[in-house]
This record gives sequence, structure tokens and C-alpha cells, in this order.
Amino acid sequence: MFRNLIGAKKKKAHAVEFVTSDDFYDENKIIFDAFNHIKTPPQLLEKMYQVSQSSSNHDFYYYGPSPHRFVKQSLQYANKTFPECLMPPFQHYYANFDLMNTQQKQWYFYWRERVVNGHYLQTDVSYLYVFVYELINYTFNSNAAFNVSMLIRLYDAYNDQPNVGNLKVLIFDMLYELDEKEEAKKWYTYTPKQPGLYKQLKEKAHDLSRIPMTPWKSYLHFHCASKFLTTHKTKVYKTFRECIYLLEEQYVNVDARKLVDTYFEVKKETYHHHLFQGMISFRNHQAIAAFEVEMVYPTRRLLEEIPAFFRLAENVTRLLHGEKRQLKLDEDVFPDGLKEKMIKYMSQSTTKGRFKSARKKNKVQTGSTIPPKPEERPEVKIEFNEERIQKLSKQSDELVLEVEERTIEMEEDKFEHKPVQQQEQHVEEAAINKLDDFFSGGLQEVDENEIGEFIDSLTEIERDFLTQFHTLEWAKQEATQFLKTKGMMIGVFLGEINEKAQEHLEDNLIEEAGENLRIFEEFEAVISFAKER
Repeated sequence: MFRNLIGAKKKKAHAVEFVTSDDFYDENKIIFDAFNHIKTPPQLLEKMYQVSQSSSNHDFYYYGPSPHRFVKQSLQYANKTFPECLMPPFQHYYANFDLMNTQQKQWYFYWRERVVNGHYLQTDVSYLYVFVYELINYTFNSNAAFNVSMLIRLYDAYNDQPNVGNLKVLIFDMLYELDEKEEAKKWYTYTPKQPGLYKQLKEKAHDLSRIPMTPWKSYLHFHCASKFLTTHKTKVYKTFRECIYLLEEQYVNVDARKLVDTYFEVKKETYHHHLFQGMISFRNHQAIAAFEVEMVYPTRRLLEEIPAFFRLAENVTRLLHGEKRQLKLDEDVFPDGLKEKMIKYMSQSTTKGRFKSARKKNKVQTGSTIPPKPEERPEVKIEFNEERIQKLSKQSDELVLEVEERTIEMEEDKFEHKPVQQQEQHVEEAAINKLDDFFSGGLQEVDENEIGEFIDSLTEIERDFLTQFHTLEWAKQEATQFLKTKGMMIGVFLGEINEKAQEHLEDNLIEEAGENLRIFEEFEAVISFAKER
């Protein structure tokens, strides 16, 4: 073992002496059979030896403690153990020996001796990372097969704790550095993050109206909300989501391309992964692993068209709501007749899309007995007069168009002149009520059954987190502090909640709004349900 190559100078004794032992564990019991053939590259040991002999306190990187000092200390402490003791708390970024007091070192040496003998005691993650740094620097043991195997055993034993999942990347780094590239790929392969909208367009290609507004909002740049949008946001969102399929339909008819192919392009690129990035390491340069990956980028058409389509959706909603004023918009960017199709579709649609009334179980009713077979009657041959049907259809369309035009004229007159007759007032109120009924699908609360299923899918910490919302907003700093006490990172935590919300509620539950976290108003009932559980 390399710890025997360097004679550490004797230090002044602590109040309680650490136990020195060269054989307090059997490395062969740690090494996996698959790694027995792995040998430590001599150049790595040579580099580590040079660092250990250096008197420089220069940091190789702009962050973290000096690798020189850590390597020297680790070599000195490599054969130290300590009798059983209690664990004092230890939570630090870039945990190292200099940050430990005597009691913390005592626990570390006791815990480390237990771990290498197969007893994985509960401990703070910072202690674990000190040992990880010793393994990747070859200072506790110079055998590469042992160090890789020990990292894997640490991951298997502690991967339920925060930040321990990162060990998979370090296992990859070590195997890649040791030229075990195929084995390394089993632990980590870089997968670029795909845009949320891209994934939604692929997953919900059969029904684009089920895509929530959140991924669309990412491309509504420089959109200033009008007073109408502020008041009728849910209605505009409904029009946008319900009619997006009409836009895709136009592209499919023209060049057989769906929105996902029109709005995104996939490019093959090489991604460079830096080994041991952000770790305390003796390596004065970072080796690089290269991955060929597929990167997904939004097209110019997406960036230009979606903001315009959102304004078009607001204009359509305005018309249906009896609002004559329209947002300024160049409708020539869209295929001919799109706006008219949207108006026609939304005028007829009442139940499409995600918004729906609460599901109710249909009661099974017993039907009557099967009726007897009817008497046979002579077959009647029906013939259609196609010319007359077309003529009547045309006359019917013309009549409908005339009625619609007169209705629009009447509504414009009522918009400019207040109605004075009681009968006209009743007509106007009836029209508004009918319009509200049309849009009610977008304003209804989510089905209680869906909320119940969502709450049941949450962990205890996730439910406790939701109960902290006393209104629809909660200060992000307070939420971060709350999760910190639970050992959770806010970004990952919110992602997991929203992923469950997507599954059960078909939309995100929480968004980050500046300094606050915000519950979408349509899911206000979720908070009440969480507090009742």
C-alpha cells in the first residue's frame, strides 16, 4: 500500500491518541472479482507522490482547499483508527481534515474502520466525502481495484442520502481514467437535458391540448400581459391549448411535418466531460471524456411563431367574449384561414382538452328483457338526390352566415350604445351566461379524485412541504431553508413534485416566480387536501 511509501513525521500527541494499525482491514474482501485485473497506473502514483512532497500551498483550482495539504494529511492518517464513539455533526462543503475538530476525527477514523470491514454505520455525508476524496487521490490505499470497489460499496450503502448519487459520476471518472471505458459507461453516460416543450410534444402527440402552459411560457418572450389577459388568463390559455392542434394540422397538410419537427432541430455534437470536476484532487489538469450526443435546439420559427400564436389566441378569445378591440398582430405569418378555424372550433367545443367536470361513477342499471325479433318487412331502398342536398346545404350555410353577421352587428351596436329596453338587457345577459358556460371547462376545479390520487402519491416530506403554503405563494428563501433541514435540494425536490403533478393532474403544480414559489391558482384546492391528510 502506498501509505507505507512515505514516513509521516511524528506529531504532538492529542489528548486522546489515535490507534495506528497497518492491518485493520483486508482489501481483498472489498475488491470485486470483476476488478481484480485493474492495476494502478504508475504515473498517477508518481504525481500523487510529487504533490505529497511539495511545500507549495498553491491551489490547483480556484475553489476548495489545497489538494497538497489534503494529500499530505490523508497519507498521515491512512492507518489511523479509533475505538467506538458517538458521531458529532459534520456538515461542510469540500469537507476535509482541517475542518474537523478532535471529536469529529475520532468518529471519522472509527467509522472508516467499520466501513472497510463491511459495517456501514449511519453518518453525515460530509464524513463520507472525506473518505471519497481519499479514495480518488489514492492516499488511503494505492490499489486502484480497491478504490473503485470501495466507491461502489459506499454508493450501494448510502445512495438514499442527499448528494450520494453523485458517486456514480466519480465511479465513471475513476474507471475511465483507468482505461476501463466500457465498464465506465455502465455508471454514467451523459444525456443532455431536452427542452420541456420538446418532450411534451413527443409524449402527447396524440392530444396536444394536454400539454400544460408551463413549457409554452418558456417561449413567450417579451410578452406584456394586457388587462384582458390578466382578467381572463385561464380562458386565453384554454383557447391556445385547444387550438394548437389546428396549427399542427396546417403543417401536416403542407409538408407532412408535425410541430415537434417544425419547432425543434436535433444536432449531433460532442460533449466533453471533465473528470473529477469540483473534487479535491491532486491532478493539476482535468482529463476529458468525450460523448457523442444529440442536442435539441428550438428553431427560429418556434421563437417567432408561438408568441404570435398566443396573441392570436387572445384575439380569438376576445371576439368570443364580445370584446371588439384586438391586439396588433401580423396574421400573415400563419396559414390562411387559421383564425377563422379557431373561432369555429372554439364556438363548437365545450368539453375538449384537459379541463373536465369531476368524474362520476355510472350506476349500473338493469335493462329490460331482450325484445323479440321483429317481423320481417320488405326492404326499402333509399336513394339520395345529391344535387338537391347540396342546394339545401348551401342555402342553410348562407342562412347561418346571415344570422351570424346580424348577431355581430347587434352586439357591436350594444357595445357602442347602452341598451335601454329591458328585453335587450335580458338578451345581453343570456349571451354572457352562455359564453361563461362555454369557458367554464377551463375554470372548473380539478376532479377531487385526481387530487386525492396526487396527494396519495406524495411522500411525507412532500405533503409536509405543501402544508407550509398559507397562501398561493411562499418565500423561496424560507422554502429552501425548510428543505435544507430535511437534507433536500429545492430544484430536485420541486421537479419531483411537478413530475407527479404532471402524471395525476396533467400540469405543473408549483412554479418559481422571482423570490417566491407559487401554486398555480387552479390547484388551490390541493393545499387544502394536503392539510386534511
